[in-house]
Amino acid sequence: MKTKLRPKMILKNPNTAGFGARIFNYGLVITLSVIWGLAFVAIRRAEFELSPVNLTILRWLIASGGFLVLAPVFGRPKKPIQRRHIPRILLVSFASVVGYHLSLNYAETIVSSGLAGLLISFGPIFVVLLSALFLKEKIGNRLMLALALAVAGAVILSINADLNFLQITGPFAVILAAFMYSIFSVGSKPLVEEYGALPTAIWVAAIGTVFALPMIS
Repeated sequence: MKTKLRPKMILKNPNTAGFGARIFNYGLVITLSVIWGLAFVAIRRAEFELSPVNLTILRWLIASGGFLVLAPVFGRPKKPIQRRHIPRILLVSFASVVGYHLSLNYAETIVSSGLAGLLISFGPIFVVLLSALFLKEKIGNRLMLALALAVAGAVILSINADLNFLQITGPFAVILAAFMYSIFSVGSKPLVEEYGALPTAIWVAAIGTVFALPMIS
């Protein structure tokens, strides 16, 4: 009798696939951090030519225009928008464009980009606190240590910055920007889970830009 040879089955190691996904996600976070850090210097330079309001609107008109071009392909939500999510969408859109960017742009007309980079590091702290409060996420010891190191690193990097607190509105505006960033981050998480990352990013940007347009000069 001839025995049939069974084809060899190649088993994929799920741990390898998971490791690759984590590396990819960490790479995206690092890339975003670098771009985000460069923005502080770019904002400071741009405000030699533009007001904080016009800089905010110009940036988001460009971004929203690009997003709307992609909207027919990537902007369709995974499911229909639920009415109960509309207030959250409006809040997140306002916090992302007007709240965060306008506050930060105004602050950098008063404080140095180094000080802005220092104070904006309070954003992750606000994110952790709001996540624990509204999303019921646990705050572990490792996370608290990471936040402490992040703040310490920001202080070290900004040690030679012009720490001028005579005009309190500048530092206060950066803290406000950090808080708005945390509202956007925490508030958008349920929307991303419900409707998808790209549709949420596209429509939050477009709605936030509409909020900013009445202030154009």
